[in-house]
Amino acid sequence: MTTIRLNGAEADEVYLECFGTHLGMTLDTYDQLHGGFEDLFIAFAEQVTVRSGSRVTGLSVGSGRVTGLVAEENGGAYRANHDAIVVALPAHTAAGLVEPLSAHLAATLRTINYFPAAVVLAEYDRPVFPEEMRARTFPSNSLLSNAGAYGMNDRHIVRYTFSGRAFRTANPDLAALPDLGEELLGKEIDLAGATRVRAVSRRWEHAYCGYSRFHSKTIERLDDALQGIEGIFLTGDYVRGASIEACFRAGFERTDSLMAQMGTRN
Repeated sequence: MTTIRLNGAEADEVYLECFGTHLGMTLDTYDQLHGGFEDLFIAFAEQVTVRSGSRVTGLSVGSGRVTGLVAEENGGAYRANHDAIVVALPAHTAAGLVEPLSAHLAATLRTINYFPAAVVLAEYDRPVFPEEMRARTFPSNSLLSNAGAYGMNDRHIVRYTFSGRAFRTANPDLAALPDLGEELLGKEIDLAGATRVRAVSRRWEHAYCGYSRFHSKTIERLDDALQGIEGIFLTGDYVRGASIEACFRAGFERTDSLMAQMGTRN
């Protein structure tokens, strides 16, 4: 079940070399933000410049190094010069960004597997889960991989996650997922009398990182492909794992390496 939660993949679709990422998810502890993410984003924006309305479309390159980026904002394009760039994106998205810089680098990023998933958030007029149980997982032949309360104090909001081979094979219509989630969860807990107030559904084709065969070699090939190109480092869910904690660790590690390369950190 850990492979479904972390990778959207069945056990036979995840390589043994990536066992550590799953072990780390099991051993990590997680703190829930009682007030949501808004205060966190506000505090972050007070420390660094945030351009939430921008979309990066390319990298500026000169004399064998990355010198900045090209972006779109409010319908217009602009260029921004920077001493260095850290591309912190899923591998498939990063590939499209760096392809003009290095076709080999982009091709290596595309060897990293991703699996699709869909999520439904449904709000009900009463708590769905009892206090002693806030989530259920489902067997591999189920289109629904897990369902759980959105938070400790939000047992009336249920997150239905559809992933794994059975979901990919059936490929159900997005509009049908709220009813399907309730049907499958209703076989496990009593949903009688719970009325759905509203729901939102989303599907992502590249929702979960499934890594690549001999993944450490893939990371080495990525680093080798960057040799001779200064001013850019890569990080993402494929470096140390897909959990938020693992992504933070990878981001710190890669950024520290970049700063050391630039001579700004011992």
